[in-house]
Amino acid sequence: MHKSICAIVLIATVALISSLPVAAGAQEQEGYTFVSGIRGAEVCVGQYTAPSSTDVTGVCRGQVLGLQQFSAVAARQSADTLDRIAASLDAIDQKLAANNEQLQRLTEVTANAQTDAVKSEIDRLSAAIDQRFESLSEELLANSEFREELEKLKASIMAEVKKAMAAPQKK
Repeated sequence: MHKSICAIVLIATVALISSLPVAAGAQEQEGYTFVSGIRGAEVCVGQYTAPSSTDVTGVCRGQVLGLQQFSAVAARQSADTLDRIAASLDAIDQKLAANNEQLQRLTEVTANAQTDAVKSEIDRLSAAIDQRFESLSEELLANSEFREELEKLKASIMAEVKKAMAAPQKK
């Protein structure tokens, strides 16, 4: 991928430069000044002062690069930038993975805490119901029919409590 990006940048740079008209003067394109020099087309990377009556060639206050050299430098800078972006994206991906793992653990802990709280509440309510039924007088419990009905009522209440406490967990 690294080589193909360099190749694309190189082709784009050559296409950009080849689209410039060939003339004796300087052409400014995207912040660079392209000039016709002794070795052919060159790029002034810096501030370019146009030719005057005393200076026929113009002056570049900065570095002058041939087109091939300029293309190579631009391709290398693009590749370096892409490498830094890829490294940043990898770091972000690692942080997201760590955050997702922490979120998963937090979700599990929360679910376990809720389950424990519901079980505790069911146990508390069950104990209270048992205590109330056990506190009924011996005279009421002496009648087997009445005792059986009370046991059914107790079982029904316990089932409703468990059902009601389990319902919030399913949401």
